[in-house]
Amino acid sequence: MSAAKSYAIFFSIIAATVGLIAGLRATTHGQPTAIIQAAAEQTKTPPQNPYPLATPLSLKQKVGQLFMVGIPGTTIDATAHALLTQYYVGGIFLLGKNIESPQQLLSLTTTAQHQALYADNAIPLFIATDQEGGEASRISFGAHAATPQSAITDTIQAYILARERGEALKQLGINTNFSPVVDSIHSSSSFLFPRTFHVPDNQIASLASAMIRGYQEAGIIAVAKHFPGHTDQAQDPHLTASYSAVSTTTLQENEQPFQKLIAISHPLMMMVDHVIYTHIDPQNPASMSPTIIRTLRTDMGYQNIIITDDMEMAAVTQHTTSLSDAVIQALKAGADIVLLSGFTVSPQEHEAVIQAVQNAVQNGIISESTLNQKVERILEIKKQALAQTQENN
Repeated sequence: MSAAKSYAIFFSIIAATVGLIAGLRATTHGQPTAIIQAAAEQTKTPPQNPYPLATPLSLKQKVGQLFMVGIPGTTIDATAHALLTQYYVGGIFLLGKNIESPQQLLSLTTTAQHQALYADNAIPLFIATDQEGGEASRISFGAHAATPQSAITDTIQAYILARERGEALKQLGINTNFSPVVDSIHSSSSFLFPRTFHVPDNQIASLASAMIRGYQEAGIIAVAKHFPGHTDQAQDPHLTASYSAVSTTTLQENEQPFQKLIAISHPLMMMVDHVIYTHIDPQNPASMSPTIIRTLRTDMGYQNIIITDDMEMAAVTQHTTSLSDAVIQALKAGADIVLLSGFTVSPQEHEAVIQAVQNAVQNGIISESTLNQKVERILEIKKQALAQTQENN
């Protein structure tokens, strides 16, 4: 991608994002918040991009786009500020610990976007959370949090629920939701069962597609997960190394909802899980497996962003002694973005991992052409998604 094309994309992104942030001045539940309004007002005029059009992003700026990280608290403190403005992370991920109230959350997301836009590269953030509904909801307030995915039975219900949930998230400054769950789970004893569609496998893709359409029409990037699909026997990767010994044929059946979903909707982002499928790649979790990710990228023709599940999960940390090595392996295997939730790892450790990836590019472990492909893909999706958001305002 040429420098001129790169910066044309950047300026399109900036314009769309400023429109989004200015829109965040809207009141929450009818209650105006002066602090939030003031923060949003600061972003009405886009900053002057300090780089001339012919100058490409630096290595540090490119590598930062490959990371979505958690932050420590309910505000953008000094450590979060450094991740945004010195390490140029491409996104932040919000857990329950980051959320207290609608006013606080909107202030946090507005401040984060403001700081990203006024950093050297002026590229907006993915601001993401898990808001599946039911037990998997980081945000507890609002009617949209109550309905679990397991209660969705038809495409109209799926669309309406996702549209309403997406509009609520958008008002809070969130632009990315890790939903819907596309895994085919039949056993009620599976840890994932309450979070899945309880319909025949041949209906999963239709319901997921309807939810994605609802989210996207509300200006939210929907992240379909968890490819290639946890099987009934896979353990909870949050807690332990997770294995599945299903046959190749059974795994291919589990992949069918994802393949159909790609054909119907081609989601803007898809998440890969951390299960080790012993008959496919007995050495690596799916997120770190070239074989698994090649199935998604090449065999299924998926062209948009591939993000890992949280690399701080036990399924990864019990598999390797080095988080940096795991992240580098995931990127080499084909992931575009790695998720580091901050649930167990400090911002300083996140900085060390980012530096390790920079070193890997400088040392040729990750080629610069591979890095550029990932960054171009990320920037193109940011451009598309934020342009949609502006049109929907």
